[in-house]
Amino acid sequence: MLGTYVIKNNKMSSNNWKTAAEQEIKALEASEVFSPTFRKKKLTAYIVRTILAVGLFYYFWESEWARWLLWFYIPLNLFGLGLIVLMPVFLRKKIEKIKAKIDGIEEGN
Repeated sequence: MLGTYVIKNNKMSSNNWKTAAEQEIKALEASEVFSPTFRKKKLTAYIVRTILAVGLFYYFWESEWARWLLWFYIPLNLFGLGLIVLMPVFLRKKIEKIKAKIDGIEEGN
């Protein structure tokens, strides 16, 4: 999960373990999920998708199934917006917790 570990005499080498974990965390932080251009691209796609859906709902509003489908579409649409906007925040918090755990494990050795 956190890279390759070196085991010597049935003990994990803490220096290599910490280095591998830090490299893995740096790779996660460098991923495109945190970049503003990635989020802007996802938000643009979200807006286009929402505008198309609103147009389709307007066009098919006379059909009863369109009204029922709207009750499913709105929560899913808001969930998608929440993922786009809040996912980097949750990931940063998760990375900070992992860093704290790594530091705690390292201090315990």
